[in-house]
Amino acid sequence: MVELGPVDSPVRASAAGRLLAEQHVHAAAFAAASWFEDYLILDLLEECSLPVLLWALPGMETGALCGCQQLTAFLQQLATPYRAVYGPLEPGVPPNEPSSTCAPRRCGRGSAGHASACSDTASQA
Repeated sequence: MVELGPVDSPVRASAAGRLLAEQHVHAAAFAAASWFEDYLILDLLEECSLPVLLWALPGMETGALCGCQQLTAFLQQLATPYRAVYGPLEPGVPPNEPSSTCAPRRCGRGSAGHASACSDTASQA
């Protein structure tokens, strides 16, 4: 797993993408606790082409699910393999799966405002 820390600016997004490319990871996982700027993930992916797991965390009126759904539209247009899930980040609690175009087996989890990636994930089903 590669911890990226906050990915909250275009400069940090590009740097995170370069780090993932240098580490030769197979997929990236992003957990959203609220609505987020989707262009930051796109900036990261410009530096490394990876399948993406978007994990929207529950919470009324947070916008997390909306933000993830918005990003999936761009990922679909760019033909980027992705999977979007919804649910708590708790051990033993499986998420719901609203949409997918790839099937990662397992992946590290990020936290709100952070991104993480893992190198032991299937890139596509």
